[in-house]
Amino acid sequence: MSLGLLRRANALVLAILVLGATACVQPNNPTLSQVSPTINPEINVLAVDDDGRVRWNDHAITMDELAQLLEDTKRLTKEPLLQSELSPNAPYDVSTQMLQVIKASGISRFGFVGNGE
Repeated sequence: MSLGLLRRANALVLAILVLGATACVQPNNPTLSQVSPTINPEINVLAVDDDGRVRWNDHAITMDELAQLLEDTKRLTKEPLLQSELSPNAPYDVSTQMLQVIKASGISRFGFVGNGE
């Protein structure tokens, strides 16, 4: 086998290995639930749905995440308004737990918005 043909064969094998390896690597694309909710500097909407899911600006969050978000809002130069939207059929225990977290945070700009019912 000539030296030129051997180099081309090695290059081909290397290219196949590289392509095979990159095909096995999955990109790290976060799912929607892995995306961190952001704080809007003007108004943030906190909602509880019929199934008791708590959402911050349409991102599902836990009560611990809510507490952290509220602490983060207090650090802003101007505290944004927090609007609470409770579904008419939201579980009572989740709603009261959420309100306890809000009260404990000490935020000053909080209000309820109607659910239209």
